[in-house]
Amino acid sequence: MNIMWGRLSQVGQSLIARFTHKPVDESGKPAKEQPEEESATITLTPPSSFSGNVDWFDNETSFPDLDLEIKGLQKPLKLHRIVISKTFSLLDELLKTNQITKGVERDQIEWMFDTNSEVDRNALVKALRFCYGGTVSVGVKNGECCAMIAALFRLK
Repeated sequence: MNIMWGRLSQVGQSLIARFTHKPVDESGKPAKEQPEEESATITLTPPSSFSGNVDWFDNETSFPDLDLEIKGLQKPLKLHRIVISKTFSLLDELLKTNQITKGVERDQIEWMFDTNSEVDRNALVKALRFCYGGTVSVGVKNGECCAMIAALFRLK
């Protein structure tokens, strides 16, 4: 799990460097910035150590055994303990310390961080999909990139 979070840390640092890097011209002076495209995105591809079970993510037919309640989403996300315990130390600790609620169909965990913003909710869902082995695109506008970094570090 340490290798995986080392890789995620590198991704976060790479994203931060990309947004804080100031280009220079041949003389070493700051170059004139080119306007960014309206729909600029960064594609995150998970490392091979991730489960590769993106088809299982939030899929009722994949026999999920855990619901993740996220304030602002209409329905809980359907997750799997086996994936959660190998990928997320935060949710794994909640499972180990029995900080879950017994549901009718499966156990439930309520996301404890603020998700009032749609950007935060979408970034969390993308981060979870990424940890299931899915490639995700993250926008560089409207704070989505920062929300994605925050979601990944919270899940860590």
